[in-house]
Amino acid sequence: MIRKVKKTISLFANVISKMLDDIFCILGITFLDIGAFKISSAVGYIVVGVCFLVFAFFIAKKRGE
Repeated sequence: MIRKVKKTISLFANVISKMLDDIFCILGITFLDIGAFKISSAVGYIVVGVCFLVFAFFIAKKRGE
C-alpha cells in the first residue's frame, strides 16, 4: 500500500515538474496582458498577439525536441 502511494506521488511530481514551465509562462503572459490593458486597450491587444506568437514558438520548439 505504501509503495503504491509513493509511486503515485512520484508520478504526480513528475507530471507537475514537466508542466511547471508552461504554467509559469501562462501566468507571465496573463500578468503582462493585465498591465498592458491598464495602459491602453490597443497596447493590450498588441501584447496579446505578440504573446500568442511567442507561445506558439515555444510549443513548436518543445514538440521538435
